Amino acid sequence: MSGLSILHLEHLDSTNTFLKNRIKCGDISIKAATADIQTSGRGRGFNQWVSLRGNLHLSVAVEYTSDPIPVGPWCTKIAHAVISEKFGIKPQIKWPNDLLYDNTKIAGFLLEMVSSPCGRKFVICGFGLNLTKVPTPDSSFHYKPGCIADFSDVKISPRIIGEELAAGFLNYNDYINKNDLRLWISENSATIGTKVQVILPGNRVITGTATSLGDDFALEVQTLDSTIKITGGDLVHLMEN
Repeated sequence: MSGLSILHLEHLDSTNTFLKNRIKCGDISIKAATADIQTSGRGRGFNQWVSLRGNLHLSVAVEYTSDPIPVGPWCTKIAHAVISEKFGIKPQIKWPNDLLYDNTKIAGFLLEMVSSPCGRKFVICGFGLNLTKVPTPDSSFHYKPGCIADFSDVKISPRIIGEELAAGFLNYNDYINKNDLRLWISENSATIGTKVQVILPGNRVITGTATSLGDDFALEVQTLDSTIKITGGDLVHLMEN
């Protein structure tokens, strides 16, 4: 792809860590990296991302100059569109940016901010997509993991799908219409209208119904007493009996 500098490696501890360290040292020549295997793949919070050969492990350095809030939703929309178009399945979005299909988790993001020595600002968008292999679940898995191959006969290599996703992520700009993006996320959400439990920092637990997304893409949860704005935390969908 013209103009896209993407580095493919066999082994890395973490693609996010790799790009972050390069940018901190002033090297912004590599905008995206993939690894066949990550030895220390990470998810949100303290969660591990199990990285198996045959799946996609991608990180992209998205530069921004003003409000970075839409970077995550933008990349989520791109990932949703590419998966829908290429594999013929339409995932749903679990807030803030996991992708579910048939009640299984097939993909997720880890977003981290970093600045170069000269002050240029980037969001590192780490994206894991289970293409052909399903991780073995443990107690940290809130959702049964799944993979694209469970639901689609289309086969595309991690490198090819990674290049298309990276090009889409890097098409981000500071002038994206936030209202249109928020509406699209809401329409494709598995979370809005669902009873949820959110574990906040300090182990505070919020239980209620997710009702909407705010202007800043925060999740609004209606509890018995009030509406609470959630900007982070570990969210679980509660299944009704």
